[in-house]
Amino acid sequence: QTLRIEYELGRWTLQLNEYSKATAHFEKAISLASQLAQTELMVLSQMTHGLSLFMQGQPGRALANLEASAPKIEQYLGRGIDAVRAYSYLAMVRSQTGHGQDAAALGAQVESWLAEGRSSQYAALFYHNFCASYILSWDLETAVRLIGLCESKTRDVPSFTFSCTVLDIAGWVQ
Repeated sequence: QTLRIEYELGRWTLQLNEYSKATAHFEKAISLASQLAQTELMVLSQMTHGLSLFMQGQPGRALANLEASAPKIEQYLGRGIDAVRAYSYLAMVRSQTGHGQDAAALGAQVESWLAEGRSSQYAALFYHNFCASYILSWDLETAVRLIGLCESKTRDVPSFTFSCTVLDIAGWVQ
């Protein structure tokens, strides 16, 4: 119970831009997950902690944290929304640390999952999250392609906020 609470507190404080608090929660969650042999929550905690480190301006630590969990993502998270998030965090950090080709390959790998009949929300999340990695690596052609795919996948999803986000990114890229 405490493990899940620490992980969720880390996620919430990260969303509130309270990075040092998020780091403390993720480090507790990682320690507890290791002690309890809870690999799924270990992977989730390490991946989200990696994003937190990246947002704190620590790309080297972020990449090390993300790469440590990468081999376990699909095994423990399957091909669901958490795995898409985890891989998108890794792709963003890879792009920002000079590994743009690795980020692009990861995006192509995960994009193939969409043929497995996922919902339009799932597809839109993928395109939105991976678009950022392409923007960060200055592959604007691919970023614009993903924005177009994201828009097409969200036509049946009534989300004003999401639509504005997509349009904002599209305007910035162009």
